Amino acid sequence: MGVPSKPTVFLREASGLIRSLSGWEGALIALSQLNILMGLMELWGWGSVTVKQANYGLAMIFSIPLVMLLGVVWVLYAIVMPRSGGEYVWTSRGLHPAIGYMIGFFMVFLALDWTSLNAWLAGSVFLPGFIYSLGMKSLAATIEQPTNAFIIAVLVIVAFTIAFIPRVKVQARILWILFFATLIGWVGVLLVELFPSATLATVLQTQFNVNPTSLINTAVSSGYVRGWTLVGTALALPWAMQMWGGWWWAPYAGGEIQNPKRSMWIAVLGATLISITCMSILGLLAPRAFGFNLQVAMNYLYATNPAAYPAVLPPPYYNYLAILVTNNAFLKALVGFGFFASILFIIPSGFFVVTRNFFAWSFDRAFPEKLADVSERFHSPVNAAIVAGILMVILAYLQAFTTFFGYLVNLMIALYFCFMLVSISAIIHPYRNKSLYTNSPISQWKLGGLPALTVAGVVGFIISAYLEYTCLASPALGGPISWVSISSAIAVLVVGIVIYYIFKFYRRSQGLDLDLVFKEIPPA
Repeated sequence: MGVPSKPTVFLREASGLIRSLSGWEGALIALSQLNILMGLMELWGWGSVTVKQANYGLAMIFSIPLVMLLGVVWVLYAIVMPRSGGEYVWTSRGLHPAIGYMIGFFMVFLALDWTSLNAWLAGSVFLPGFIYSLGMKSLAATIEQPTNAFIIAVLVIVAFTIAFIPRVKVQARILWILFFATLIGWVGVLLVELFPSATLATVLQTQFNVNPTSLINTAVSSGYVRGWTLVGTALALPWAMQMWGGWWWAPYAGGEIQNPKRSMWIAVLGATLISITCMSILGLLAPRAFGFNLQVAMNYLYATNPAAYPAVLPPPYYNYLAILVTNNAFLKALVGFGFFASILFIIPSGFFVVTRNFFAWSFDRAFPEKLADVSERFHSPVNAAIVAGILMVILAYLQAFTTFFGYLVNLMIALYFCFMLVSISAIIHPYRNKSLYTNSPISQWKLGGLPALTVAGVVGFIISAYLEYTCLASPALGGPISWVSISSAIAVLVVGIVIYYIFKFYRRSQGLDLDLVFKEIPPA
């Protein structure tokens, strides 16, 4: 009588994914979300309402130590367990499978939310801005209408879904193209800010017959406070750090990045430094072309009292303002093109988050196994990409035509809670999972006699807890505090736990104990 074969713990003995991405190609995944242009629109467009008397250019620079120290946690964990799936893989082994699934599910929901929103913005804000830069104002106004913008969003999502079917090097080439297209636009904005044809105040007065002083006074009467202080700038640090959302996205493709011990530093921290440097330069130069008070006052008025915002003016988004202050037609087109490229550049990172989490869950047998299928020809999770695209189209519809996402306004609170859990997992991992950690490339890295991952986790927890506190203390950062908003954020977290236990019991009925899966690192 033969010896019974050991039951297969994972879906198969090899993931099917190939380590073909360099560190810099991994950095493009993070840089895609971090971006070097789009965040400027968000920071001035929404940040101006959050904290008064803040200099956001300086706030971005002041945030560098915090975001870099937090990023070290992700770098080290991605070296310890360089597998696709990111925080889900780490915390499901470091804390508990249900907690890991909860974090992974939340990150997928966040990526679906942000990516569908960005696809919607491509049609409603950024493509119209590009068309506006070419002088076709009526066409821009037509494109930005909800139905037309939604059609464009669908086309964008379908195009990227198709792009995620071939091998990962194809997506890397697309990322390179979109990065350089965005970088060209960044140069255009830089030239405009260095050599504006006229100040924004002059343009408003001469081209639109809008008195800039009166506009600022109207904003003041609506609550805007002139100028900036160091205190206001310090209070804006959490907002500045929110602009670096996405630095943690490269490790989701950890199973496809070569030489993780070296590459993860580039993919996470290298990408973050590039983004901070590019956006800080433009942010610090912005008052030269736009005027500090005028730019912030326009955005504040547009967000808080739109009825008082002059109807003859375009939206005060960064791309429109840069277009207004130059008479050079080529620079206008360059700026408009760059911002449109930036919104396209941001889409692929969302696909990486969703598809690689789907793959990781399925490979652990905690999700439908079909989503872990890898094309023999392309070595990519094709089914996961198709499902991700379908979900994004549905959410883009909800973004365009419903108020569904109005209930999900506290996602940042849930995000920083997840960051705290990842940091706790990093603190205890070297002690709770000694064998896994001892076999890792950083097992000998210590600081003060403590494992490097533990020390990084302590620092990461302090920073994450601070960010969580700022969101709770300042609703403008995390979203209005109400039973509906808090309940919706909690619901997103709970759904992940529920799905995990559904599959746990289902696999048990098949004779498979999922607990065994999470005692090991998934095979490469």
